[in-house]
Amino acid sequence: MKSAAFWLIVSLQISVCFAQGVWTQKADFAGSARMYSVGFSVGNFGYIGTGQSGAGCMSDFWEYDPSVNIWSPKASLISPGRYEAVGFSIGNKGYIGLGYNCTVRIKDFWEYDPGTDTWTQKADFDGGPRAIAFAFSVGSKGYVGAGYGDSCTNGKCADFWEYDSASNLWTQKAGFNGLPRYWAFGFSVGSKGYVTTGMDTVNPNPPYKKDLWEYDTTTDVWVQKADFPGMKRFGASGFSLGTNAYVGLGLDSIGIGYSGDFYRWSQISNTWTPIANFAGTSRFQTVGFSINGKGYIGTGYDGAPSLTSTFWEYTPSSIGINEPSLPMVTLFPNPADDLLMVNSSVVSIRTVEIYNISGAKVHSINISNQPTTIDISFLQGGVYFVETIGSDNKTSVAKLVKR
Repeated sequence: MKSAAFWLIVSLQISVCFAQGVWTQKADFAGSARMYSVGFSVGNFGYIGTGQSGAGCMSDFWEYDPSVNIWSPKASLISPGRYEAVGFSIGNKGYIGLGYNCTVRIKDFWEYDPGTDTWTQKADFDGGPRAIAFAFSVGSKGYVGAGYGDSCTNGKCADFWEYDSASNLWTQKAGFNGLPRYWAFGFSVGSKGYVTTGMDTVNPNPPYKKDLWEYDTTTDVWVQKADFPGMKRFGASGFSLGTNAYVGLGLDSIGIGYSGDFYRWSQISNTWTPIANFAGTSRFQTVGFSINGKGYIGTGYDGAPSLTSTFWEYTPSSIGINEPSLPMVTLFPNPADDLLMVNSSVVSIRTVEIYNISGAKVHSINISNQPTTIDISFLQGGVYFVETIGSDNKTSVAKLVKR
């Protein structure tokens, strides 16, 4: 390791945590104002299309470039317009399917190639015609479940299906353990899929939900996780960044109306943390996706002026001071060159994560012994934040200067 001019041990008497983040309004979605749209991100671009507007069922499709803050029209979906469909991305392709075409529920499924701006019809969804289902993707597979479908008892669905993009085949998997559900929000973090909120009129006590379920794609098993901390609701939205998911908005369960609150869920600690409320009007049935460490939310229904085309960017912030949670965390040396030792004299540290000044995670490591020494030679010089997660699932963040 390079010689150091001086050594500094930082013993934290208070802990710090990531602040609430910042919402910034971007260029309005260039299509007509709408709700019940679908979207996804592929590479450095985001996409929004279909949905319900004043003109009825939509089939248009648009690309957002965050580097220049511009929307560009793309090839429309080659099918009747629809809303309440599902969408996700796998690799360098996007997928849209199912939904309601203003007359009947449908089951067709389409692949979008951004490189050629073309749509290709794929195998129909094997669960039958369906709308307001949840969806997410993990690796080379897409997943669709629950919703309101023609093949389900009284229309209420709890089945769950896997789409293999390589073989173009649908396979039924273990049914959703949250029981029949529609207008739920699905997302993925790493190798796991998740479903939260929504409505269940089969077991209406009450019909709105806030439970969170994790799906393990390897074992085909659902496991319940920590409940969403906001009001029970349906029509929520959000996005994933690293090992965290961000969930909010929707229509709440006690008649207050459209929600504007947002929360961060940590996959590592299975805990929820409130972040800055959505800066636009409270709304539901929006589109959310992430691009290069930032989240995006757009379109939806806000009650006044009803359908909206506004579009917002969420940037995770650096740090803010909070109550003590994991005391006496030591970073040694600080400033550091190639190696960093992390230790706590009070609580066993389970995970160490390093974030840059913009809030993007640049390194993560699970540890079993402490003190532990971490190789940080790959980091460029500058300011970073080291988040430590203890065996009690509490977190602390310390400032690190890398030379």
